[in-house]
Amino acid sequence: MHSIASLGPGDLTPFPNPGVRRIGFGEDPPQFTVAHLLIHGWAVQRLSECNDPPIGDFKIWAKEVDSLSPKEREELPRDSDLKSCHTLWRDQIYYMWNHVFYDVGNWMANTYGTGTFKPPNTEVFPIEFPKPHENGDGEKKPVATKVWDTETLLAPAYLAPGVSLRVETFEPGQENGEPFHPADFNHKDRYNVWYVKKGLQMRFYVEGDWDQSTDGVAAVMVYGNMLGEPFKFVDEESEESEEDENGEHEE
Repeated sequence: MHSIASLGPGDLTPFPNPGVRRIGFGEDPPQFTVAHLLIHGWAVQRLSECNDPPIGDFKIWAKEVDSLSPKEREELPRDSDLKSCHTLWRDQIYYMWNHVFYDVGNWMANTYGTGTFKPPNTEVFPIEFPKPHENGDGEKKPVATKVWDTETLLAPAYLAPGVSLRVETFEPGQENGEPFHPADFNHKDRYNVWYVKKGLQMRFYVEGDWDQSTDGVAAVMVYGNMLGEPFKFVDEESEESEEDENGEHEE
């Protein structure tokens, strides 16, 4: 079971047009554990080779750290390369997000009639740190902009220490208007998946207090398109009507 929170715009707008929703795993401990491992796993130092991609080495590592507390996992040795978006190890991390998105997508489709998620179907994009001069004129500029062509599931595969990602959204045709600020991706609230409706423009801003000398990326976002057909719901009346038509209704 998952929990869901409306982030807008239009909290009262019914599905399948909800704007942005945040799906949490508070009532699903196994999925919370997997999401926790994936987010912490992106930056860890892996000295062994990935002999069985896409999931072999991740399963080995997950067993190795299974007994560690969340705090101990935070203290695992980190890879010195925090800029490369794609390595054999990190590509395994992205692949494993298929499992999370599949469960979340099925729950969304069953509960709210959204499109379904068909794995494997994950993509990523990096969020770079802003250059020192980019906001020198006082005008805040986004470091990345995405327009979602389909219903989408979105999560932070990695957030650099001290970073918070401010998100602003625009409805189609209103890109020059006032933005809506649904929420931020930050370290306190990073074990969630966002549902984003089709057509929404999303702009990302790097905020927080980070090491200005870092050579890494500010964040890496992983997402999956919900391209599958929505589940068809059959109510009791339609089932009885179909039975009558087929002569299967018992007297």
